[in-house]
Amino acid sequence: MAEENTRTYQSSVILSAASPRAQPKDLVEGYKLSLARLARGLITCIVSTMARDHDCCVYLLTHHARTVLYIGVTSDLEGRLYEHITRVHPGGFTGRYQVDRLVCYEQFGDVLTAIEREKQLKGWTRAKKNALVARSNPLWADLSADWPALRGLRGP
Repeated sequence: MAEENTRTYQSSVILSAASPRAQPKDLVEGYKLSLARLARGLITCIVSTMARDHDCCVYLLTHHARTVLYIGVTSDLEGRLYEHITRVHPGGFTGRYQVDRLVCYEQFGDVLTAIEREKQLKGWTRAKKNALVARSNPLWADLSADWPALRGLRGP
């Protein structure tokens, strides 16, 4: 019985949380669940919604000298590259090392598969990552160099 109530509660919270008047504290007290459990349910809902509604990319970036590789995942590759190129996060890894050249990307139908692939690639050796890039982009050319929204944003 308690398990059934929990499922009902999580569904009602997900629907109620969209309302600006929703008070998670009130909803939690009614069913005596912790806020952590509430958050877990909402995060699961968000991830499963993203998995259905968005195509995702795992992408590899480098900088002009190709000595640094960055692997990321996004549902908006062009927008994310814009952030890397314009150094929206200058203190982050890509900002510190000026990583802004797209050398490889893979598309996935859902975010969970993309995240799984990102984690897999991050566990690879540098040699294996280099081989992945070399197979699809032997010259390590910037694949986004001719994208109209990004043209002219980079230096030489």
